[in-house]
Amino acid sequence: MKNMKEIIWTNVLMSMLFLPLMAHAIEADAAVQDMIERIAPGHVNDFVIETIASPTAENVFEVEALNSKIVLRGDGPLSQAVAFNWYLKHTAFVDVSWYADDAVKLPARLPLPDRKIRETTN
Repeated sequence: MKNMKEIIWTNVLMSMLFLPLMAHAIEADAAVQDMIERIAPGHVNDFVIETIASPTAENVFEVEALNSKIVLRGDGPLSQAVAFNWYLKHTAFVDVSWYADDAVKLPARLPLPDRKIRETTN
């Protein structure tokens, strides 16, 4: 019986620790998805956003194609946004202007990356 109580309390404590982290990750993914929708209206479902760990102190991002989707990975929302920018520049050959009135011209069907890239960013 003592083991069962310990297991229950351990699960309760772990839930209290990890649920806020999971909620933060969901909010961060939503922020990146919102950015994609603003820049590339109608294309947000072409992308999958994933969080990865950085093995060093540097920020890291990845871009690859998986199951006909463009996968953007990063160690946080900023790295995921950099991954999106890298994809636009190097795969879709689209530059995003700093000027709000300049529309981003994207093809109707976005090209898939031909290989996985992994880069570090500041």
